[in-house]
Amino acid sequence: MRVVWLLTMTVMLWAAGASAWAQASAETHVFDLPALPLEQALRRYGEITRLSIFFDTEQVRGKRSPSVRGRYTRAEGLSRLLKGTQMRAQSVSSDVVTVVPLEAEAHTPDRGNVLALSYDGYLQQSIMHVLCAQPGLQADRQRIALRFSINKDRRVEDLRVRVQARPEMEPVVRQALSQARLRPPPAGLAQPMVLLVSPQAAARWGGCQR
Repeated sequence: MRVVWLLTMTVMLWAAGASAWAQASAETHVFDLPALPLEQALRRYGEITRLSIFFDTEQVRGKRSPSVRGRYTRAEGLSRLLKGTQMRAQSVSSDVVTVVPLEAEAHTPDRGNVLALSYDGYLQQSIMHVLCAQPGLQADRQRIALRFSINKDRRVEDLRVRVQARPEMEPVVRQALSQARLRPPPAGLAQPMVLLVSPQAAARWGGCQR
């Protein structure tokens, strides 16, 4: 799973995301989850914590979570949920986490990889163009998390969306991206991808033209 930072592709920001996750994790939540298929348990966890949690359904297929009952922070609850599953959490920001296999290396953007940077730049520009075209969304003023893949037919698939302050706009984002045609990533670049939009990053880019 690759993380594409909108206009801000630095190791420093990845570290900042981990720090923000740790700070936000101080808040506690009451968990009352029985042992479940891991995919179902992760979705329940997201509902309880209001955290956007992204994972590959194929990677969690056939896995089960242990029961988690009690009051825990986000981090503690997720750690208990993933115990014995051979999966681990990777912080992206204070409200976005990905779940990956234990053997997967933590990803930080490779500034030396010209091919990846070139494609990421194309992807950022293309998706922001699509989002900015949606009346009422004001994409450059939102915190939006997207998890998706692009198939050989240039279609977006396996799309998950979170618009932090305006969840009612999530169907608008899904509809717009489902109609978009985007170039698939070059061979060797992993999918699915996570793309984060923030007002701060959009401001540096110049925002949506109005």
